[in-house]
This record gives sequence, C-alpha cells and structure tokens, in this order.
Amino acid sequence: MLVQLVYISTCVGNQIDMDPEMFNAARARNIDRGIASVVLSNNIYYIHSIEGERDAVNKLYSTILRDTKHKNCIILRYLEISKKEFEDFSVAFARLSDFDTTDGNTVGSTITIDPETITSSIAMSLLRRVAAHHYAHEGIHHRIRHRSE
Repeated sequence: MLVQLVYISTCVGNQIDMDPEMFNAARARNIDRGIASVVLSNNIYYIHSIEGERDAVNKLYSTILRDTKHKNCIILRYLEISKKEFEDFSVAFARLSDFDTTDGNTVGSTITIDPETITSSIAMSLLRRVAAHHYAHEGIHHRIRHRSE
C-alpha cells in the first residue's frame, strides 16, 4: 500500500544547503527503498513529502525523527495514495528563495512558512512548486524515475 507523509520541522543550525554527499546518499537509499521525496526549506523550517510503501515511509520517518538536522516534526498529511505524485524524484530539494513569481518578486518574501498556521494544502502547493522548479530548471539528469515492479 502506497502512502504519502508530509511534515514540517524546524531546521537546527545552518542546515539549509544540502551537502552533496548527504544528497547522493539519501538519493541512493530512497531509490533502494522505492521512496519519492521532495523537500523545501526557508532557512527556518523544512517541509518534506515522503511517498512509498507504508512500511518504508514509516521507517524513514522514524529515522528522520532521530535526525539532529531538525526538530519539532509535525505531520501535516498522512494518507493512502494510488500513485506517487512525486514519483520522478528520489530526492528533490529547494530553498523557498529559489522561486520567483511571474512579476519577478521572490516568493520567499510573500509566503510565510509557520508550523502553527500552515495547512496541508499550502504545504502541498509549495512542494508541487519544488517539483515544477526541478522539471523546469534541472532537466531529466537530476530526476530518477521510480518504477513499480
């Protein structure tokens, strides 16, 4: 059974830039586990979607809860899905400041990410922007297609 888990957490220290070694290790682990993952950060909070088989998602989230790079994890959404929405991404990461609106203003200056007020629909909208950003700017070389076999 496929599930999608979306959570928000507080960044600890200056963790905003994903270390290339950490990124490659996460990508390899996610590919092995059939996990699709999209992460957005604004230097204060992470918003993260994890999709895959329920057991794999639950195990990964348990590991995340023990990770020292963030704290105060709050689940915004956990549901059964028939298909991975972000299936093309073993790991996609972006900073909120990476996005521009059509009028050229930085999205980060107009959107506030706050764990007390963010809804799952706002979180999903932001994560969809991360995916669209990767499709538009990174190209196929930075995406890994997950296959159901």
